[in-house]
Amino acid sequence: MASLGLLLVAALLAGRSAAGDPKPTPPQQKLSNTPGMSLAAVERSRGKEHGLNGVRYAFRTEGFPKDHLYALYGRWMNGKSAEVIQGARIDETGLVREKDGDEFVLPVLEAFMGESITFALVSEDRTATAFVEITPFPIQAEGKGGCRLFVRPMDPGGQIFMITGSGFKASQKLKTFSTSVNESMRGTLEGRPDGSVKEVILPAVVGNKGGEASFEASDGDCTVRVDYRWGDQMMSWSPAPPASP
Repeated sequence: MASLGLLLVAALLAGRSAAGDPKPTPPQQKLSNTPGMSLAAVERSRGKEHGLNGVRYAFRTEGFPKDHLYALYGRWMNGKSAEVIQGARIDETGLVREKDGDEFVLPVLEAFMGESITFALVSEDRTATAFVEITPFPIQAEGKGGCRLFVRPMDPGGQIFMITGSGFKASQKLKTFSTSVNESMRGTLEGRPDGSVKEVILPAVVGNKGGEASFEASDGDCTVRVDYRWGDQMMSWSPAPPASP
């Protein structure tokens, strides 16, 4: 069951302030999986919660000892970090559970489009660690023919983005068309043998603090365009409300 503490963490996820500073994460070295162990976020539901767009996640592990206690830590794109839960246990199926035995479910409320959050599950004795990154509302688009593009913000200021794609012709040179505010540019992009592409985009336009942008790629048979926002508009871009059933 969700507690007040979880709602405060959800407020941090939304970029809102909560009483006091978040607890620091474990030692500042880069977290990496302990060999043989992994962590996955499992979506349980999405929709309106407390008037905000949200996604609820459970966490499933593989390879973790069942006789340990664990803490889950989160780190957000704005640099904030917090201890989400402590004293958690892992059941026989690998699910993370609260002290009372209930399945631990984390509500992520009002994340902005493309925002990624990294979670690390760490045993109290620091002998078992694994992490997972989630993007509650990914920026993505699919063209007729199955080609796809994804936009990933690379910094909290919304100045650098990674464009990745899949489903294009193998080793094909793609035609691209990018826009930002009132500027546009045509170009080409080398596809990879597996039909994927990767490109770093800096959409800033002189005289603007932020705005709407887009990136389009085509291999001749499949064309796809993905829209995104940069600068001071990035974090204020929330997902559209869920469609009515």
